[in-house]
Amino acid sequence: ISLHDALPIFEPGRVCFINFGEDYGKMVVVVDFVDINRVLVDGMGAFPRTIYPLKRLTLTKLKV
Repeated sequence: ISLHDALPIFEPGRVCFINFGEDYGKMVVVVDFVDINRVLVDGMGAFPRTIYPLKRLTLTKLKV
């Protein structure tokens, strides 16, 4: 098994946690890519769809 196969990748439907800022610790789902460094995410409850830089997101192995 290669290292690439073991690591989760950014893709639509991937569940992430915000790792910086006022929304720290909130769970979001990647909806779409804006460019190479930013994605559109959607959160749970009253969290609106927002564009976040990839470096502020921590991936999980979960997909929706």
